[in-house]
Amino acid sequence: MNEQEIQEQVQSLRTALEQAKAKLLEQKEMLEQLTSPPFAYATVVAISETRADRLANLADPGTRVRLRRDSKFASQNKGVGTVKKCQYSGWMTVKFDDGYSNHYRIGIKDVEGGACDLEFADIQSFGTAVIVVKGEFLEVLLPKDREVKPGDTVKVVTETMQIVDVASVQVSGNIGYLRRVIDETFSEVDYESSVRVVFNGKFAGSLEKGDRVVLDGTATVIIRNLGKEDERFSFTAETNITWNEIGGLTEAKQQMIEAVELPHKNPEIFRFYGKRPVKGILLYGPPGCGKTMLGKATTTALARIYNGDGASAGFIYIKGPEILDRFVGVAEATVRQIFARARKHKETHGYPAVVFIDEADAILAKRGSGISSDMERTIVPMFLTEMDGLEDSGALVILATNRWDILDPAVVRDGRIDRKIKIDRPTAESAIEIFRLNLKQVPLNNGYSHEELAKLGSDEVFASRRVLYQIRTNSNGMLNFTLGNIVNGGMIVSVVDQATSIALHRDLSKKKPEGLCKDDLVAAVDAVERQNRDLNCTDDLAEFVHDFREDVVGIQRLRQATA
Repeated sequence: MNEQEIQEQVQSLRTALEQAKAKLLEQKEMLEQLTSPPFAYATVVAISETRADRLANLADPGTRVRLRRDSKFASQNKGVGTVKKCQYSGWMTVKFDDGYSNHYRIGIKDVEGGACDLEFADIQSFGTAVIVVKGEFLEVLLPKDREVKPGDTVKVVTETMQIVDVASVQVSGNIGYLRRVIDETFSEVDYESSVRVVFNGKFAGSLEKGDRVVLDGTATVIIRNLGKEDERFSFTAETNITWNEIGGLTEAKQQMIEAVELPHKNPEIFRFYGKRPVKGILLYGPPGCGKTMLGKATTTALARIYNGDGASAGFIYIKGPEILDRFVGVAEATVRQIFARARKHKETHGYPAVVFIDEADAILAKRGSGISSDMERTIVPMFLTEMDGLEDSGALVILATNRWDILDPAVVRDGRIDRKIKIDRPTAESAIEIFRLNLKQVPLNNGYSHEELAKLGSDEVFASRRVLYQIRTNSNGMLNFTLGNIVNGGMIVSVVDQATSIALHRDLSKKKPEGLCKDDLVAAVDAVERQNRDLNCTDDLAEFVHDFREDVVGIQRLRQATA
């Protein structure tokens, strides 16, 4: 065997050994993974002062230390030494027990990036931490090579409960509302159905009343601060709606303009007469008739008066049932937060936010009525308190409901809700305007005008042949309850949408765009009539016969339109 062959065999053996070594390391890692005990997650409640001040303590003469393994001077000495004074700032002299002596960095920020070469020789000198795990409070030693702060989520060994690392994964928890900051360590939090005193954790000094905070699984420590903003009630759609873009509702719009715009356009005159802007408006009437649109237009009007760019942020849209919560106190905290957000908007943008509460009857019903399991006994007083605290029009509250008869009298009294505006169903004349606004962007077949089709749509919706019920009376004989008696703005929008769909499908079949025609609009009204024929119209019928209820003999539902 020549020399070259020997070298090749040696190289082959080396390669085989390297592969075997890599395989052994892989198997070792796998074995360690399979045999390592699982880690538990705990939350740090507090740490001892020794830990917080350990860098300062390292500089105390007489402290027993050793060199850190990650120090660039670690090879100089493996033993233990005593800190001595040093003439260089950020450095201390260490005299080791074997007589060796040298200068080392002690972690001062301005000295070589804050590097530290020393650590305490006694592990107890690293301090202790109080952690909560599985509902129990434990005091454990702090790790010497990890920085741990109150509020951190840490990994602990299940057998000894000692901290091994700071967890990179944030443990989830439940949300509470900060009621009061007691001191640097504790705060009061509204949580579920009670008030709890919790640890501030890492957020000491940065918490404020009204903050939404996340508590750990034991509801003991604040692990996250969500701030005061709550995106649940943010209206993300475009709120740049003007009065002119709302069809019909001429009288209602005029009342809204007088109540909303005049006090802000002419503040000097209002101050001269000692009048303050309206604090609240009640919009009541059948559903789908434009109450929400009026709220959006109000926001736009205020933003334009003050040249504000916060129209979307200034429209806080709330559906009454969204506030309800199974835990006592949560709904009340939500009400407080909503009004705090409105005041913040006023401070930021210079004009009041519009707090629009749709389906207000769900949360502001008459106390003792039994609605919502009598939760209104606590929500209504909180709402009244916040309304009374709206000095200088921090917010304009608009309540919208189709059950105005069950609202608590204390809510809708003058001084809180200053204007009560009824939003009626469209008339045949106002329906033309609504049709025209919704047809404005729809392409029409040649020969048709928007005005013509708008008039046709109104005539079809209010056609006398579209009878849903017949009402027999003693005095007036048979009365017809038609589609026109339940019409609302939403229905007209639906008619235009369905007419557009009919035209679209026709054009797809012909492979040629022609636009919307009269037949499409009539077919859409027919479809809407069929869709509403089997619906329950009890409330609408009750409103229709309200003035002659005792004269009614019977009511019959019709399954098809009359000739």
